[in-house]
Amino acid sequence: MQKEEIVYLNLSELFPFKDHPFGVRDDAEMKGLVESVKDNGVHQPALVRPREGGGYEIIAGHRRQRASELAGFANMPCIVRNMTDDEAILAMTDDNLRHREKILPMEKAQSLKMQVEAISHQGTKMEGVAAGDVGKRSTEIVGERNGMNYKQVQRYIRLTELVPELQSMVNEKKLSFTPAVEISFIKPKNQRFIAVSIEGEQASPSLSQAQELRKLDKDGKLNGDVIDGILSREKKEVDRVIISTAELNKYFGKDATPREMKEQIIRPYKQAAGLSAVQTMEERFAYGLNPQKLGAVSSHLCDPATAAAEFLLVKSEYQAATARPVERGALFFQIRQAFPPGEVTAEEANKLGFETAMRWTKGKYQFFVCTHTDKGHIHNHIYFNSTAFDCSRKFHNFLGSSFALRRLSDRVCLEHDLSVIQNPKQHSKGRFLHYGQWIGDKPPSAQQRVRLAIIAALEKKPADFAAFLRLMEESGFAVKRGRGGVVSFLAPGQDKYTRLRASTLGAGFDPEDIRAVIAGERPLPELPKDAPPPIRQVGLIIDIQKRMAEGKGPAYERWAKVYNLKQMAAALQFLQENNLTDYDALAAKTTAAVDRVHALAGELQTTEAALSKVSGLMGAVVDYAKARPVFDGYKAARYSKKYLAEHEAELATYRAARAAMNELLGGEKLPRMDALKKQRRELADRKKALYAEYRQAQRDMREAVAVKANIDHLLGLTDGRTDKEQTR
Repeated sequence: MQKEEIVYLNLSELFPFKDHPFGVRDDAEMKGLVESVKDNGVHQPALVRPREGGGYEIIAGHRRQRASELAGFANMPCIVRNMTDDEAILAMTDDNLRHREKILPMEKAQSLKMQVEAISHQGTKMEGVAAGDVGKRSTEIVGERNGMNYKQVQRYIRLTELVPELQSMVNEKKLSFTPAVEISFIKPKNQRFIAVSIEGEQASPSLSQAQELRKLDKDGKLNGDVIDGILSREKKEVDRVIISTAELNKYFGKDATPREMKEQIIRPYKQAAGLSAVQTMEERFAYGLNPQKLGAVSSHLCDPATAAAEFLLVKSEYQAATARPVERGALFFQIRQAFPPGEVTAEEANKLGFETAMRWTKGKYQFFVCTHTDKGHIHNHIYFNSTAFDCSRKFHNFLGSSFALRRLSDRVCLEHDLSVIQNPKQHSKGRFLHYGQWIGDKPPSAQQRVRLAIIAALEKKPADFAAFLRLMEESGFAVKRGRGGVVSFLAPGQDKYTRLRASTLGAGFDPEDIRAVIAGERPLPELPKDAPPPIRQVGLIIDIQKRMAEGKGPAYERWAKVYNLKQMAAALQFLQENNLTDYDALAAKTTAAVDRVHALAGELQTTEAALSKVSGLMGAVVDYAKARPVFDGYKAARYSKKYLAEHEAELATYRAARAAMNELLGGEKLPRMDALKKQRRELADRKKALYAEYRQAQRDMREAVAVKANIDHLLGLTDGRTDKEQTR
């Protein structure tokens, strides 16, 4: 065996081990190691191996390398050894598991998993494994190397199946080892629900609870509500949850008072000075219903346009029953819910807000949801009455309401496969401002800055596209050119590039549009306009007498009369806007709307079929071109069986591509690839335009059909039509 020598290597030549499971923390232990290195140097050399890209990869000695760096040394003693990946993994994990004093559970789990995989990869060679261990399972060998039995090794490895949120909880001792092993068998989506519930309920599941969660997940019966119910069982005999000041400061900042904490996420609104209760509500609701901001709106037990009066009506009934003045306490509450840019549309965000509000109020309070699209991100304003619709109670904000609401909102987002904030930044009067302050001082978005810079550059009348790009660079924007002529801009202070295309920046901001502006063939692009007002929806009117005969009460009768009046007002407005003065014209318009939807649906199917054909043909042409040289070699080899065996996959691809081309062309001549690309772009644009037209046609059809059905009902032409069931 060749004797290994100790050499001194520069710290800049040393690189950490790939996927190193052990963290190098600058803690008190590291501070002591640094002092020792300063006084005595590094006693034990690090073990390294040559690295393919140059330098050396550290096998053992990551903490010594960090300590040398902090001590101000330029090099450190090392032993250079040529090792395979599996040998390096075994040496790295053995050294850390034996010499580290503090090892986190997930660090140990990852290292044991790496050992098992390394030994499994060696197969019958078993290099670095004792001769007596040959024939044993890899978990047994790893267990004996680390003073554990193989079942303990298996349980540790199971921890690596946990989602990152739960792995962090295991390291932080918020989740015990044995329950964590049981939870690792649960589907990842439900594991995230468990993590959210642990944070919200402030309770770690016991072993029996974890086993129950695992069984319910296996049976397909596990969801967020079930998880909350199981984890809350331990709190049945406790009246309140104690939250430490340090925990609260993580979310609200040290300067926030308890009242400010309560009002931060769920904001109560009391009667404003100098205004009546209804005026206070109308003033606040006007902001949410501003048509220049509004992208979508929905409601429960009220009409957004008359919500102030309807809220006050319920409060008056509550005052009559309890003798408590309307002005006492909060009039209503407002919830704000925001989404990352581009993650959801206004309609999707509104549905999520409606679901959140319905689950928060349990359907017992009037509310409406306003989705705003005027900012860089889509966000909801949810207004709900402080008085229950049945006048039985009032909603009282509480200290833990922000945590409960955040947990509910996170769960709704997770159920729809959307992102959530894992570690929210603290909210204080210093760096992180109140939402109202932030939204008032918010600078334009990165996309808006790119649009403004493009227009400013075009106003200088550049000679060509290259001159335009130079003007963008001179204005402080980084320009990146990609394959296929793709151009992207990076605004100052922006993290990600913004691509120059209409789907990102809006109509008129495609590279072709910019070139047309430079050539004088089209005007400057316009900035996107404000969101259009919400789409009017017409519902079917209710047969009140029929519902009363079924057992509905006087309160339902009052509500149904108001509802029917609103639907007939909407129908009258539709007739006036479309100049429909007689029934035949209404019937003709309804029939035309239905026919238009069917025609567009057929055109969409034809376009999608053509697009699928062109895309398939392009794919077949590419495969054919790649495999053709192999087929030519096959012919040159006179169809040799040896050649066929060596290139069987490529020849199969060639035959499949040729058959697909013959089938798709149907005897026609193969077009050039440029022509196919152009045809595919045109078909894709046509499909996109047709879908927009089809969605609008569907809305027009539903509106026309609903209006005609309501008119038919008034004229007695329903022919036994079943009315839409309305519930309160």
